[in-house]
Amino acid sequence: VNAQLNIERTALNRLQSGKWERSFRLLQKSLRKDTNNVEATYVMTRWFLTPGNPEFQVDSAHHYINKSEKLFYQLSLRDRERVQRFPIDSLILQTLHDKIDSTAFERAKLINTEEAYNRFLFSFPLAQQRNNAIELRDEVSFLEALKVNTYHSFNDYLVRYPQSHRAREARDRYEKLLFEEKTKDK
Repeated sequence: VNAQLNIERTALNRLQSGKWERSFRLLQKSLRKDTNNVEATYVMTRWFLTPGNPEFQVDSAHHYINKSEKLFYQLSLRDRERVQRFPIDSLILQTLHDKIDSTAFERAKLINTEEAYNRFLFSFPLAQQRNNAIELRDEVSFLEALKVNTYHSFNDYLVRYPQSHRAREARDRYEKLLFEEKTKDK
């Protein structure tokens, strides 16, 4: 156990000093030996979430934090006390999870498309930013319907997002454009 703890601590130290490849190889080695190693999955989460890392991947970090939390809650009380010396505890894991959710939400906001927000909502269903993502997704979709400005585009919007805060405005525009289209021949 001490040897594995040293591997994870060494990997964490290398990670903090920017030695990405060495750190990653140590973590892979540790996870090959024990796939249920909480410390290794935690450090792997941090590895994928560190901003300077050329292999920065929010989705991979999300995968590893979920695995870390699952493994942590399966530990016995004695093993939890052992990993607290690393230090890993439920608060640290939750804080890191929240950071991953925030980073993913910022990525979606940067892309600012309906698809990006839907991907965020699908991949991070329990994120605190869920309501904000829904609002922004609905707004981006409404603006796309405005650009097209046909009754079909507003109908599609209403079918996809009937609970949107813009639904009433979309319905009004839909009815107006439908009326104009159907009565244009007088």
